[in-house]
Amino acid sequence: PLRRVFCRIGILSAIALSVISGAVVESEEGRAIAGRPLVVEVGEYAFVTRGQAAYLEAAISDAAEVGASALVLRIDCRGGLASEVRRFVERAAVLEIPVLAWVEGQAAGAGALAALAADEIYFAPGALWGGEVSTIDWRGPSEDLPARLVDLRYGEIANDLVGSLATKGYPEVLIRGLCDLEVEVRIDGEKYSDAGDVLQLDSKAALAVGLIKGEVADLAAALAQAGVAGEPVVRSAPEVVLRRPVEKMPARDKPDATTVTAGAEDEQRSFGATREESYAGKVVVIPVEMESLMRKTKFEFMSRVIKKADADGAEAIIFDLNTPGGIAWYTSEIMLSDLQHLSVPTYSFVNPKAMSAGALIAIATDHIYMHPPSTIGAAAPVTGAGQDISETMMHKVMGDILSTADDVARRKGHNPKIAKAFIDVEIEISFEVPMVDTEGSLASRLAFDPDTENDLLVLNSAQATQVIDGRPIFAAGTATSIDDLVSQLGLQGELVTAQALGFEAVADWIVKLAPILLLFGMAGAYMELKMPGFGVPGFISLICFGLFFFGHKAAGYLAGYEAVGLFLLGVVLVIIEFFVFPGLFVFAIAGFLLIFGTLIYAMVDPMSRNVGGGIDLDGIGAAFVGPASNLVMALIGAGLLILFVLRYLPSMPMMRWMILSADLGSGTGLETPVLAGGDGGSGDAAETLIGRVGVVESDLRPTGAARFGSERIDVVSTGNFIECGAKVKIVEHEGSRVAVEVLPANERE
Repeated sequence: PLRRVFCRIGILSAIALSVISGAVVESEEGRAIAGRPLVVEVGEYAFVTRGQAAYLEAAISDAAEVGASALVLRIDCRGGLASEVRRFVERAAVLEIPVLAWVEGQAAGAGALAALAADEIYFAPGALWGGEVSTIDWRGPSEDLPARLVDLRYGEIANDLVGSLATKGYPEVLIRGLCDLEVEVRIDGEKYSDAGDVLQLDSKAALAVGLIKGEVADLAAALAQAGVAGEPVVRSAPEVVLRRPVEKMPARDKPDATTVTAGAEDEQRSFGATREESYAGKVVVIPVEMESLMRKTKFEFMSRVIKKADADGAEAIIFDLNTPGGIAWYTSEIMLSDLQHLSVPTYSFVNPKAMSAGALIAIATDHIYMHPPSTIGAAAPVTGAGQDISETMMHKVMGDILSTADDVARRKGHNPKIAKAFIDVEIEISFEVPMVDTEGSLASRLAFDPDTENDLLVLNSAQATQVIDGRPIFAAGTATSIDDLVSQLGLQGELVTAQALGFEAVADWIVKLAPILLLFGMAGAYMELKMPGFGVPGFISLICFGLFFFGHKAAGYLAGYEAVGLFLLGVVLVIIEFFVFPGLFVFAIAGFLLIFGTLIYAMVDPMSRNVGGGIDLDGIGAAFVGPASNLVMALIGAGLLILFVLRYLPSMPMMRWMILSADLGSGTGLETPVLAGGDGGSGDAAETLIGRVGVVESDLRPTGAARFGSERIDVVSTGNFIECGAKVKIVEHEGSRVAVEVLPANERE
C-alpha cells in the first residue's frame, strides 16, 4: 500500500511540474510578445494543412491575449482551401490590435484573401496580388489535411467575406472579382480584369485601386511606414513534412571478432572448400545482370552471399539490378527464404532495369533506389521464349506469384498493390495526388499519365520516386551510382562486390562454350573411329562431352541424368551400326537422333520450360532455336576441323604416329627416300623423287604406302582418297613428306 501511495504522489508531482513548466514558458513568451509586433508567416501550405491552420490560430490568439502592438502577416502564398482561409479571415478581421500584411512574393487565391484581413497592406518590389492561377499538390500524409464536412469554393464564400471585411475599406468588387472569375473588375471607370480572366494586380495597379499603402524594400520599412513600434517578434511557421519518417531497422550486434579465430575458421570449413572473404562490417554488392536470374548456379551464388553477409555481420547488402528477368521459381525462393528475417539491411539499386524477376527481387529488399533514368516492373510469368502460358497453368502460377509478392511487399513496407500490378494485367491501379484547385476546393489529379499501350505496370525512376500520402510510390529515391547510393545512406563499411566461387563460375563458362565443346567432341569421336585402338581423339571427345553435360547439369539445365543416359544409348547404337551391323542404317539413324536430340535438349534454357519442367508446346519452336543453332555451328566447325586434320595432320612430324600405315613387309619405308647410288641426305637426290610414278599398295585415306620400283615409301594424297592399285605420281617432296596424286590418263602406259 505504501508503495502504491508513493507511486501516485510521484505521478501527480510530475504532472504538476510539467504544467508549471508549460505555464512558465508561456508566460515568458507572452512577456516577450507584449507591446511588440508579432510576425507570422503565411506560406504555401498556410491554408492547406492542419498544422499550419493551428499555427495561425495560435498566433491570432496570442497576439490578442498578451497585447502585441500588431499582428504582421508575412505573405508568400499562392493558394489554399477556401474553407480554411474563410476561418482565418473571420478571426483576424475582428482583432482589436492593428493587422498589417507584407506581400513579399505572391498573394494569390487564399493568400490574397488573407491579405485583405489586414488594416494596411504593403508590397515588396515585384509582388503580385490576385486570383489563384495554379493548383497546389499535397503529397504529404493525408491525415494532415483538415477535416471538412463539405468542400467550399471561393465563389461560395464571397458574400461571407464581403461582410467580414466591410470595415477594412477595400472595394467590394475586388473581393468578388477575386472569388469569382465571371465578375468584371472595374474601379473608377478603369477595367482591371474582364469576366473570365484571373484578377492580377501589381504594385502600380494596387496603389491605384487603394489596395496597398505602398511598395517597400523590406518588412522593417513596412513597420516603420505603418508606425508600428517595437522590435518585431518572428514566430516561424512549423515545418511542413511531406514524407513520413522511415522506419529504421534496429541496429544489430556486431559479431565478436575474437570469438572465431582464423585457425578455427579453417577447421570449420569443409575439406577442399574455397576460402571466402569475410564480409564483417562491409557493404556487400551483389550484381544481378543479364543472365543472373536464369541459371540455378546464379541463384545458389546469391543465396550463399546473402547468408554469409548476414552471418559475418555485414553493414548492408546492395543488389545492383540490371536484368530482363529470370526463373520465377528460384526467384520466389530467394524472396521467401533468403531475404527474410535478415539482421542486415538490404537495398535494391535499379541500374538501369529491373524487369520481371528483377522487380520481384527488388520487392523483397528493405529499400529501393533507382538510377535516373531507369525502369522497373512487368513481372508477369511467361515462357522463356516470351510467350504466354496456357490458361490453366497461368491460373496456377499466377496465384502462387501474386500471393508471394503481396506477402513480401507488406513485410518490407512496399505497396502490395503495385507489386501485384507488376504481375497481373487484371489489376488496375492509378496514382492520384490530392490538390487544391484554383477555386479553393480539394480535388485530385493523376500523378502521371498512365501507359495505355501496356497492360502490365512499369514505372520509371521519375514515377516510382514521386511522393503520395507521405510515402514514395515505390522507390525511396534516386542515385547516380553505387558510390552515390552508399554516400546518401551514410554507410561507412568497405564496398566489396561479391564474386562467384570456382564451380559457380566454371558452370557458367561451360554453358557459354557449349558449341566449342560440341565441335571438339564430335571431331574427336570421328577421328577415333578412323584410328586403331583408343587414343588421344577419343579422350578429347570424352572430356568435351563430359564437360558439356556436367556444366549444363550444374547450371540447372538438367534436372536429372536422363539426357546423359539417352546420349550414351545413342553412342552404343552408332557403335553397333559401325562394327556389328554395318550398312543396316537403322541403328545409326536411331543413334544419331538420340545423340543430337539429347545435345539439343541439354542446351534448352530452363526459362523455356513450364513449371513442371517440360517444354511448353506452344513455344517449342522458339525454345529450340538457340540450341539447334549451337549444334549446327558445332557440326560445321567439326566438319571443317576434320578436313583440316585429314589434310595437314599426316605432315606434322609429331602427329605421324597417329596415322595408320600398311604393313611394310620386306620393303623399305624411307624416312627420307634414297635413290640408288645416293647418300640419302643430299638435296639433289631428294629433288629427283618428284615426277616418279608408282603403284598404291594401301588405300590413301589420305595416308598410306606406294611402291616406286623396288622401293616402298609412305606417302600422302594431295586431294581425294586413292584406292589400292591406282597409279600415282610424286608431285611434292619436303623432308619426310611425300605427296602424290593420281596419274593423269594421258600419262599412263
